[in-house]
Amino acid sequence: MKPIHDIEDMQPEAIELLEAAGYMDAKTIFDHKISDITAELVKANNVLEIIDTEPTRTLVLQWLKPLEKKFGKEIDEGGVEIDSDVLIEPKEILNTPFAIPVSENFIKEHHIDLQEIPQGTVRFLDKEQATAYFSNEEAAPVNYKVVADQPLSEESENKEKEKSSLFSDAVFKGKDSEILDKKRILKMETFKNEGSTVAPVDRPDGINLTKTTRKETNAGVNPESRFYIKGVLHKNVARFKSGCLAFIAVNILILLSFAITSLVLVDREQYWWAVWAPLLGVLAIIIYFSSAQNASCPICNQRQFAPKRCLKHKSAHHWPIFGYMLPTAIHALFFKWFRCIFCGTSVRLKE
Repeated sequence: MKPIHDIEDMQPEAIELLEAAGYMDAKTIFDHKISDITAELVKANNVLEIIDTEPTRTLVLQWLKPLEKKFGKEIDEGGVEIDSDVLIEPKEILNTPFAIPVSENFIKEHHIDLQEIPQGTVRFLDKEQATAYFSNEEAAPVNYKVVADQPLSEESENKEKEKSSLFSDAVFKGKDSEILDKKRILKMETFKNEGSTVAPVDRPDGINLTKTTRKETNAGVNPESRFYIKGVLHKNVARFKSGCLAFIAVNILILLSFAITSLVLVDREQYWWAVWAPLLGVLAIIIYFSSAQNASCPICNQRQFAPKRCLKHKSAHHWPIFGYMLPTAIHALFFKWFRCIFCGTSVRLKE
C-alpha cells in the first residue's frame, strides 16, 4: 500500500506523528485497532512533543478519515478498554474530592493561571459511563434526586432528626448503657484555662513497706553506711536469699573441685580419693541450674546470676577478677540489700 505521506488531505502533524510511532503505510494502520494506534501516538508525542495536546481517540479518527475515503475501508474502532483505576467504588464516594467547573469569563476576570490549578482525574461509577466518555459519545443521562425548597412534613422532620442524631447520640451511647459521659468532655478553651483535675487515690493509713522501711530497721544507722538498708522491697525475699546462697555454694564447689584434684599430682597413693573431686563440679552445675538462677530483680526481672554479654550498670557491685555476680550475692546476704546488676535499682531484703 501507499505510504501515508503520499495520501492527499493528510495533515502534516498527523503524518509526522504516525511515522514516528511506526505506522509508515495504510496497511499497518488498518491492521491495528484505533485504541492501540492512539496509545502509541500518545507515547510518541510525549517524547517528541510534535503537537501541544495529547492525541485523543476522536482526533486520531479525524486524522485517518482520508485513508478510509482513499481505500474505502473502515478502521477497526474496536471496544474501548476501561482501566479499573477510572472506576470508583461506592464506598469511596464520601472521600472523593469535588471538582468545580470554572468558566472562561471567571478565569479572565480573576486572572487565574491555569498551570497553578491542580489537575484531576475523571472517574466513573460504571463501565457504561466510562466507555461513553472515552468513545466521545453522548453519555447516558444520570438521574439525580432533586430536593425542592419546601417545608418538610412532620414525618420528614422526624426522619431528618434521626439522621442528624446518628453522629451525636449514637456515637456516645450503646444499646444498654452509656459508653461515654458527654458531661465530662471539656472544650479546648475550658481545658486550657481550668485544666483537668484527678482526685488522688485513697490509700490506707500507715507506711508503704514496699517503698519505705520500718522506723526501727534503720534506727541509729548512718545513711551513708552500707548497713543502711534502702531500696524497693523484694517481692520474694526467701527465694532470692536461697539463690544467693546457692550461687556462693556453686563457686565454693568449683574451687574445691580444682583444688582437691590437684592433690593427685602431689601424691597419687596418699590422695587417691581426690580423683572423685570432679564430681563436686557436677554437683555445682546441678545446684546452679536448680536454685541459683531463680534469683532475679523485681524491677527489670533480669536473672542476677545468669551470665550475659551486655554492659552492666555503673552502680552495680563489682570486684576485680570476681566480676559482678559473686559480690552481689555476698552483699545481699550480708547487708540485706543490693543493687541490680543490670538496671542499678536498689532492692532490699528486709522490711
